[in-house]
Amino acid sequence: MTTSTTRLGAILVLGILSCGRSHRDDPAVQFSSDRPRDTDVKISKTLEFSPACVTVKVGTTIEWWIEKGAPRVPVNVTSLGTPVELFSPNLVPPLFCDEKEPDKICWRRSFEQPGCFPYYDTNSGSPGRPVVDDYYGTTTYVGQGGDIQGGLVCVEGSGLSCKGVCCNANFDCDQGFTCHRGRCVKAGAQEASPCPAPRIPDAAPSPQPPDAGAADATAEIIDASPADAVTGT
Repeated sequence: MTTSTTRLGAILVLGILSCGRSHRDDPAVQFSSDRPRDTDVKISKTLEFSPACVTVKVGTTIEWWIEKGAPRVPVNVTSLGTPVELFSPNLVPPLFCDEKEPDKICWRRSFEQPGCFPYYDTNSGSPGRPVVDDYYGTTTYVGQGGDIQGGLVCVEGSGLSCKGVCCNANFDCDQGFTCHRGRCVKAGAQEASPCPAPRIPDAAPSPQPPDAGAADATAEIIDASPADAVTGT
């Protein structure tokens, strides 16, 4: 067998293996947490996250699950920023996380660090995801207006408060913000309120300059006149 033939065979084997890999095999994709859920986010029949904004405490486990009757198209939960806090596999069957409900398509994540984690479905986006009707052959674009679907998880912990991020009514938001789809936004601008930042520890006191009165009394003092400074004399 020639070297070129050996290389071709190796390439074919690698190609077959790579084709057999799934999105779930990607090392960056996170498997579902084995903890019981504390709260949940439903992915509705229109493939929207509900509630779109969730406030939890450190140690909370959230379950994302797909409502029965939703289109069988790929949906995932991917957060922004670095490092990536949320990176689910595509929530398509067979994928379940609840032994009591084996037909349930769900994924769980336990939050160990405080922070504000916006996320989105990387499979969505304008003009939306086409879903073809098996019987009529018609195509429907799912998702609100074809916009990228997403949500936000705010995790409260030491030094971080999520007040004024998620809301049920306007009074939950700071002045100048209104409650829109569960998130505080600037009135009229549809601009979301900023996520809270961890509290910065108090800075250490700056070192004080040495006390002039403590200088060595025997040290020689050289007094240069302005003229000396210019002429060097």
